[in-house]
Amino acid sequence: MRVMRRKAVLCCLAATLGAGGAAVAATHPVPACPGDCNFDGTVTVDEVVRGVGIALGEIPYADCSGMDRDLDGQVSVDELIAAVGTAVFGCGDQRCGLDEVICDPERFCEFPAATCDDPDRTGTCLLRPAACPEIFAPVCGCDRLTYGNDCERRQAGGSLAHDGACATQSVCGGFAGIPCPPAQFCELPAGMCAAADLQGICQTFPDLCPLNVRPVCGCDGRTYKNDCQRKVAGVSKAYDGACTAGPDPRV
Repeated sequence: MRVMRRKAVLCCLAATLGAGGAAVAATHPVPACPGDCNFDGTVTVDEVVRGVGIALGEIPYADCSGMDRDLDGQVSVDELIAAVGTAVFGCGDQRCGLDEVICDPERFCEFPAATCDDPDRTGTCLLRPAACPEIFAPVCGCDRLTYGNDCERRQAGGSLAHDGACATQSVCGGFAGIPCPPAQFCELPAGMCAAADLQGICQTFPDLCPLNVRPVCGCDGRTYKNDCQRKVAGVSKAYDGACTAGPDPRV
């Protein structure tokens, strides 16, 4: 019931918030719990409502400055979503993932290890380490990048695929037009759609995709619901966000 109520709130936030209020100078400390206006370690419905009021420019920023996690002087949809998650699940046990709760900027969504391709996975918002030890114990992230140790992986905000370095990936494209094996496509570096003879990395087509909506623009000029659906189409990424009207991103 609590999850259904939270989803209803999340659906309304993006539709309700338009231009919002003007940004103001932010000088307050960042609360430990996202959305904690009173800095008392909890988030109430009243605090979430005040955050919405600030985002809409209907009440003063000072009425709930603790809602502003990134100290940019305004309250964003992502900050409101994080506050709703804290109000429902409590501080320190904020769930994230399938239900689209977004962690605050100081945290990342830690999913269970080896669940990279599970569209139904859920995780917990954990703090990003401020510093990591200088030890070499490589791990492979779900982003298929090898990190020097698990702390560095968490610092980057990636989930764990497995211990040890990632398997070597095949190079594709380039001047020779090297093809990828079956069931894979050539992923070019993001934003490099128009580059000639550029090399990419062979990536496996996803089997399933989550239902979350985080639009990306593909090098084919199409907007995809999320980055996973872009990969299903076998298209490289032009940039995050919906494609804008204007020149084709491939040009």
